[in-house]
Amino acid sequence: MRECVAEDERFRRTPPPLVDDGLNDVDWQRQQQEADIVHRLLGLIGYAANPRNIELTDLPDLADAVFDLYNDSQQAATRQP
Repeated sequence: MRECVAEDERFRRTPPPLVDDGLNDVDWQRQQQEADIVHRLLGLIGYAANPRNIELTDLPDLADAVFDLYNDSQQAATRQP
């Protein structure tokens, strides 16, 4: 999860140069790169939120933060049309 957050921070601070592939515009490419990072991060949060995968009882603040992020992402997904 740390690596994915660090990748997102690097992406936002210094986006990688885009390649003109002749098919997709620059904004679309940037959105796809961002979506890939968010997708991986949400998958990692979902994995961490499941107590069968990671034991967080000795880190209650982290467990609460992970569960809050997971619940927020699930609520946002159900509000999408």
